[in-house]
Amino acid sequence: MKKNLCTLFAATMLAVLSPRGSAQEQDTLVFQPPAHGVPGLPLMAWGPGTIASPSAVMGRLFPPTLIMQHQAELALSDGQKESIKAELRDFQSRVVDVQWDLQAAQGDLQSSLAEDRIDADAATTAIERVLDSENTLKKLHLTLLIRIRNVLNPEQVTKLETALRKRHQPWTVPLAPEPPPLP
Repeated sequence: MKKNLCTLFAATMLAVLSPRGSAQEQDTLVFQPPAHGVPGLPLMAWGPGTIASPSAVMGRLFPPTLIMQHQAELALSDGQKESIKAELRDFQSRVVDVQWDLQAAQGDLQSSLAEDRIDADAATTAIERVLDSENTLKKLHLTLLIRIRNVLNPEQVTKLETALRKRHQPWTVPLAPEPPPLP
């Protein structure tokens, strides 16, 4: 077990520390603007390889905060505002239960992994509960974003796509050049 952990750690460190890309890419830091969620709501779990990754939904679904920030220029009708608020309230009420289940499942997993000798069946069951809860949260988030988008008209969608592209433009900062060698 210890040997496997050491091997995994070494492989991870090699992957993280190994140089990638061209010399120019290595001399530039790329920052992505932070993702913002609705206050009081959990953030969507974005990540590479997930259905909810930015590349899968970028420009097609819109975070509620983006709509709130641009509500004046979108000229949202009162009906649209109320529909979006209703979707958010429904989402919040559903998410609370799932979050409680997720916390309980994570606690069970931590407990099962804290034992000197780990019961593989118990740990696997706990892992499945954690993953099920996480998948339910992702499904609720995506469903919310889809329902909100369906409230918008095509003109509003176009404006939000433009705003989202501007918001997610990475910016680059050149690294400081190497100091000259000492004489």
